[in-house]
Amino acid sequence: MEIVEICSNIDNEATDMFIKPRSINFTSFWSFHPHQPKTNIPFRPSKLYNRKDGGHRKWISYCVKKKALFCNICLCYGDGSGSFSKGFSVWKHVYERVSDHEETITHKLNVDAHLMKKQFSSVDSLLTHGLGSIRKIQVENNRNVLLRLIDVLKLIGKRGLSYRGKTNEAAYSLDDTSLDHGNFLEITLLISKYDSLLKSHLDKVVKKSLKCYNSGAKQGGGQVTFLSKTTINYIPEIIAKNIKFTISNEVKDAVIYSVQLDTTQDISVTDQCSIILRYVNGTSVFERLVGMVRCSSSKGSDFVELLLKVLKDMNLDPKCCIGNATYGAANMQGVYNGFSTKMSEATVEQVHVWCYAHVLNLVISDITSKIVQSISLFGILQGCAVFIRESYKRMDIWTTKNSKKKYVQSAKQDGGPKMQH
Repeated sequence: MEIVEICSNIDNEATDMFIKPRSINFTSFWSFHPHQPKTNIPFRPSKLYNRKDGGHRKWISYCVKKKALFCNICLCYGDGSGSFSKGFSVWKHVYERVSDHEETITHKLNVDAHLMKKQFSSVDSLLTHGLGSIRKIQVENNRNVLLRLIDVLKLIGKRGLSYRGKTNEAAYSLDDTSLDHGNFLEITLLISKYDSLLKSHLDKVVKKSLKCYNSGAKQGGGQVTFLSKTTINYIPEIIAKNIKFTISNEVKDAVIYSVQLDTTQDISVTDQCSIILRYVNGTSVFERLVGMVRCSSSKGSDFVELLLKVLKDMNLDPKCCIGNATYGAANMQGVYNGFSTKMSEATVEQVHVWCYAHVLNLVISDITSKIVQSISLFGILQGCAVFIRESYKRMDIWTTKNSKKKYVQSAKQDGGPKMQH
């Protein structure tokens, strides 16, 4: 009877080791795991307990009573939702499932949690032997890949090019060089020809994406590629936030500032408002573009709300705004509901300045439309331009004559043509 009771207690204790431990039971939990029997099991222990590179999988344990595999690290630090936390007992393709679990983000995060916990506890140092160094190398490689992609995005933004293409952005299509993948992906593929790290990353991404595509999966398999539209959107947004943060600090140092607003429509007939801050930093005057905001209304009060929101996002005090410059339309200069009037309610000290470029444009328009000599002059110039442009022969003659004229002028500025002796 005593022998039966002892065996029963051992079985109960072993079963209790396959549930999430409390903090006071960590020592006993890790002294029991990894539990890796080599007999009476439905798999080959040498193939499952060891990786292909020869490393020992210390994170995996087998429960004889439940006949299931457990990840002791995810069991200890995870939320208990994973299949290897509940007990994995599907033996078809079990070796592939074990390898897949080892590459999941959840498992890697739990490994990091275990390594952090290990620094302050007496856990067996051999438990995660090899996993920490592998994880560290992967993080370093991903960081270096991301730095290269950030440089690509900065180059595209500097040149004012479009980031994405219309089609062929899927990762499984990147190995087809006959397709146009857009500026971002094409530059990345070009760099990968001369960069082994980026080349290795792209090869792995294409292989996994192609596997998911051939299996009929609609999603990308949950893999982190750094090549998706999400990355292309996030990185410029982060760069923009950093730039705004720097501008905000400079404006705060200047104490006072003024704003300039103007609206324009892009090619998609979307009205956008450009917001510029003007301030003095040291002995220099700066004008910084801080926003291109889509406008849904042209009312002066709506422009005030739009501006105040931008200033709030940059953590700037609207009361420090001492002036604003806009064009002379009624929605900006209206006495009752214009932008300037409504802005004065929020910032009492601000002064409205009518944009001098807009004023000059209106003056020239009035002059050329009311004075007879101006109308005649610009009418003749317009007629000449149309006459020359309608014939390629006349256009060639004009270009030739104009180039010779520029040569003569440059020769006169240089002191005339030099005589050859």
